[in-house]
Amino acid sequence: MASITNRRTITIEWGQCDAAGIVFYPRYFEMIDHSTAVLFQAVLGVNKKQLQERYKGDMPLVGVNGKFLGQLTFGDVIDIDSEIAEFRGASFDVRHRIIKDGKVCVEAQETRVWIGFDENGAMKSATIPDEFRQKFFN
Repeated sequence: MASITNRRTITIEWGQCDAAGIVFYPRYFEMIDHSTAVLFQAVLGVNKKQLQERYKGDMPLVGVNGKFLGQLTFGDVIDIDSEIAEFRGASFDVRHRIIKDGKVCVEAQETRVWIGFDENGAMKSATIPDEFRQKFFN
């Protein structure tokens, strides 16, 4: 069963680039981090703050990898496709593809965990809400 894919379109800004006008690689990880939040908002209908409040949890990043296949520069208009690759008990993977003119320039994957908070406000691993599975893999 395939997950819902969310696409967002952005324009590469000067501040995302090095002195040569090429995207500085850590900026890709900022783009995909934000794309995960946008994916959850598109599917669940709540922004990040509302997600934390409604589900009494959060989804910190515990692993990320990327494959850089093409160069992006200042002013490029790109699409970022994001989807859940897999939900497990308390962790999940998000797959991202950054595309320019139909060509995949970056493939990346994040691993995140779902956490709740104990009575003292400390983070603790928690089971991913069933609603997530239902809505993402509708």
